[in-house]
Amino acid sequence: MAAKRQPPTRSCVICRRRREKSDLLRIVRTPDGQVEFDETGKANGRGAYVCADESHWGDRGAFGKIRHALQVQIDNSRFEALSDEVISHLQANQ
Repeated sequence: MAAKRQPPTRSCVICRRRREKSDLLRIVRTPDGQVEFDETGKANGRGAYVCADESHWGDRGAFGKIRHALQVQIDNSRFEALSDEVISHLQANQ
């Protein structure tokens, strides 16, 4: 009999808690260097996982942690737009 597979887990780049991959949101640096919210979780590029917690997006420390995880410079306006997009997604899925 085959053993039951454990669901994949990832760590939130902001709070460092391990959670199931399906419980996290993915931010991706695309091959052309753009930073985007990846609703599908399958976009090409370097990904960073973040808890589905609105409080993470109000923290200015989150900005630096996401930049570090994606190894890219993100300007303030792009981070604000990304933050708004994620918060809208969270509110729509409550």
